Amino acid sequence: EGRLGYLLMYLHGRYPGEGWNGYYRYKEMEEDDCRADDSCEGRRPSPVWEKINMMGHSQGAGHAAYLAQRTELAGAGLLSGPQDACVRCPPGTKFWVDDVFATKYVTAMAHGDAGAGMEPSVPVMKENWERMAATGSLSWSTPLTVTDIGYGIDGKYGSVCETPLVSFVLPAVTNVCSRAGHCSMAVDLSTPIIGRSDGKFVCIYSLHAWPDIASAPNCKSETSIK
Repeated sequence: EGRLGYLLMYLHGRYPGEGWNGYYRYKEMEEDDCRADDSCEGRRPSPVWEKINMMGHSQGAGHAAYLAQRTELAGAGLLSGPQDACVRCPPGTKFWVDDVFATKYVTAMAHGDAGAGMEPSVPVMKENWERMAATGSLSWSTPLTVTDIGYGIDGKYGSVCETPLVSFVLPAVTNVCSRAGHCSMAVDLSTPIIGRSDGKFVCIYSLHAWPDIASAPNCKSETSIK
């Protein structure tokens, strides 16, 4: 919390016209009194979590999910995670994914191929997603199903507010990760691309999947319409 607060304060100081001061306040001040401006100089900056959409890949997805469980965020987007598991625990042991989430709007995506060279952790992720949905505190449907994005080009795979996504699109030929599918969700050399003969290319996930996963806060309006 402290480091993020100071980062936001630094960004506001460096780029004052970009609105970073709307995402932190000074902890010692009352919410209605502190505007995160010079009148609060010397106070400790604290993130305004309910305005922040947190997104992460791999371990970062676990961090984003755990923060979403503990703190009310605007939303959270999870790529290749969470992979958390209670190792060598008795069957039925509960841990944080089984607790009510403070953040209602969470989106998720992972590679769906559980092969050793692709995404061997996807069964764990699916189990975690199911347990998260079973808390009844997310916008995800129950019982939970996951949606295959197909080729990921047309974006016709339903609402990310209701179900996590999986992809079976092949990683890029430039991939160097041992878990190619895992890395293909976010790592530059691994993400699948569409290329043209004139040398131009685009990352397939940038067309629809990434923007959708990053749009968790929009689920608030989508679910309110329903």
